[in-house]
Amino acid sequence: MKFLPLATALIATSLVNGVACSKKKKSSGAAAVTALATEASEDTLLSAAVATGALAINSIDILGVGAQEGASLRLASTDYDTDKGRTNVYDPSLDSLKQVSGILCFFNQAAYIEMAGKGPYIAQADMDTCFNEGGGESSSSSSGGSQDQSASKQKNLTTVFVESVRESEMHPLIVKAWFSMNESDGEQKMHVKMVIAEGQNEQNPLGIFKLTWEGFDANDTSIQKGFIEAKRASDSGKISLNFVEQSSFGEETFSQSLASILDYDSALGEVVGGVVRTLIPNWNSMSKVGEGEGEGKVESVASTGLTEMTNSEYLAAFNSSRFLRKDVAAGTSQCLAKDEFDYNVYRYGLYDATSGSRKDLNSGFPVTIEQNGETIYGWAGYWGVWLGEAAVTDGMSVQRMDYDTGATTPYTVKASPGKLMKRSKETLALSKLAGVEFNVWDVNGSSIIAYNSSKNAFEKIGTSGDYGTTEYLATPVDYTLGKDYGDKFPNNFWSQSLGGSVVVYSDNEGAIVGTNAYYYKEENVTGSASNLTLYCYQQCPRGAITDSSNSTYDDENMAAVTDWGDQAAMASALKQVYTFNASTMELIDAESGEAVKITDSSTGMTYVMSGALVAAELSNPFGAWEENVYYTWETGTNSWNQYIALRDANGQTVAFDSPMFLKYTHSQANDRSGASSSKYYDKPYLLTYEGFGNLWGIPSGSDDNGFWKAQFALKDGALLGDSNQYKVKALDMELAMKQKDLGECGTLATSSPELPTISAFKSPNNGAIPVLTGAPSVVEGVVKISQ
Repeated sequence: MKFLPLATALIATSLVNGVACSKKKKSSGAAAVTALATEASEDTLLSAAVATGALAINSIDILGVGAQEGASLRLASTDYDTDKGRTNVYDPSLDSLKQVSGILCFFNQAAYIEMAGKGPYIAQADMDTCFNEGGGESSSSSSGGSQDQSASKQKNLTTVFVESVRESEMHPLIVKAWFSMNESDGEQKMHVKMVIAEGQNEQNPLGIFKLTWEGFDANDTSIQKGFIEAKRASDSGKISLNFVEQSSFGEETFSQSLASILDYDSALGEVVGGVVRTLIPNWNSMSKVGEGEGEGKVESVASTGLTEMTNSEYLAAFNSSRFLRKDVAAGTSQCLAKDEFDYNVYRYGLYDATSGSRKDLNSGFPVTIEQNGETIYGWAGYWGVWLGEAAVTDGMSVQRMDYDTGATTPYTVKASPGKLMKRSKETLALSKLAGVEFNVWDVNGSSIIAYNSSKNAFEKIGTSGDYGTTEYLATPVDYTLGKDYGDKFPNNFWSQSLGGSVVVYSDNEGAIVGTNAYYYKEENVTGSASNLTLYCYQQCPRGAITDSSNSTYDDENMAAVTDWGDQAAMASALKQVYTFNASTMELIDAESGEAVKITDSSTGMTYVMSGALVAAELSNPFGAWEENVYYTWETGTNSWNQYIALRDANGQTVAFDSPMFLKYTHSQANDRSGASSSKYYDKPYLLTYEGFGNLWGIPSGSDDNGFWKAQFALKDGALLGDSNQYKVKALDMELAMKQKDLGECGTLATSSPELPTISAFKSPNNGAIPVLTGAPSVVEGVVKISQ
């Protein structure tokens, strides 16, 4: 885990990792979260504790907000009632704890309590679930979904070697873990250890533990290290929580630290107040003073022309209802409410609205390959096959392990040079689109338009710029639709809320035709499909593409048109015929007999996409895009431009469930904040569900602080689908405390507890990585092989 860069990617995973350790949750080890540190004998604070009970460190919740937000999640009958969620609070003064929450989430998937004493084992953990950047199209974000699912959606499972040992009920639990990560500057090997002397319980909501980590580069040079420890303070009724880490990038070294003294109430089982001091890198201070810095990479100050890094210091104090934060350098303070929040949900669960049963999809399974004497673990699913850094090639063999028997099942990879996407038209009344924003690109640039139902016309309400910036007009102006193109001209707009392209028709005068708009849901055409004959009339790609000038038949076919006023004659001249071969998953150009693919990548061409392909011949060559169903073919040198599947020993393609498309109209009753008004209320959305925790399609954008996030959050129990047949529940949620008048923080006073230093760091000294073969014993927290 490369923690310093992850610090910038952990906006979603800051302080409160909440539901599991709230006052409603008594001391239970059922949902353990792994955290790793030094041996008990190496630290007197651990040896002084009595190691009793289930030694689970579920989360780090020093504000107690998890109890407030999580109470409704802990009923006790259906999947909907019992599935646990994570609640995190973001505040810059607590920023240095956010990767700790991510670590705890990540190692929660190693099931270290269940596997204690069973010897070394392999676990697979989904890092994207815990280390996301919030909002937008992150792997684990529920916002900003698009119907263009061409980008890779494969799971990013990290292979972790784990050993969990506890000699007796009176001894601490010691957990060691080893794993590797491929970063932009090379592979990084992580050694992590935790010693838990006392689990979280009613009397001590943080537990007593020490977590230590160290990362090494390809030359076995230590490039990052850190620890977090929780212990009883000298004052009765107080807990000390300290954290420090240091990372190196080339010639530069960065560090951050936190010290806190916390008051806890044993009757409530939660922290009720305290003081915090934190020192974190101020990345904004690294402003450019020269030319030519490398994007996304920190190099030496001299080589990049960057100014010196500075640190930001914050002091904070809080009680049961308010949080006082002081920016030391700026000399400013803010008072925040611990019971009023802005919400951002990253992951939702989907459940049957009546039974409360979890809606699971057969979205994929883990696979392995042997390469250069090493076992590589990957994932196969609806969007393809992922093998980490290993290349996925046609004809290669992968193994699926039966977790119950240990038997393996071989599969063969079928990699097509392209993929066929099916787009099915959906109808939506224009009256439902009032106020919905659309992006349109025309001769005037990129405009934002909206439908005005009282005028039955579209208006330009603003312009969009780089990086998602938007500038709204003080007064909307009329937007002219396409005219002079016939009685039914398709105007194509892009809608974030509807996940892609939306079509509205206009006549010769530019007036709207009909009372409906149309949008398309998109699906992969998989190996279970039948052969198809398809017809193309515009942007028709050639077989065996060798360069950009040879990519389509457009110029050649248009030159054959002799009468541009005769649509039937035009259709005959422009028509190009293809066959989709479901066995080879290739699109064959009928004229040349060649597969439509790029055969010469030396020209720099990496991607080609067809126009609309239809299953029946047309008399109107411009009507393909208006069909209720049409297809597109894309081919390229990148994996996301290709169809990659598995085939069994009989040559049958393994079928995975396709995503579900769920219609939804947002309302105040379903809004988690319950705001009295919102521009998103009464607007339609097409959400995409790709398996538990993966719900996409909620609009995203930048907030006032520049963070990319979902524009609204669904309330638990909100109903989705044509017949309201499903309901949702937040699984991973971030809260931002709302600002209050400074006077509301009353007598709260900050102080400066002593910060820990990296000189107190002791290496985990985990030793060599265990030599293990076979299937993972644990996948995403679920024990598959108990050993």
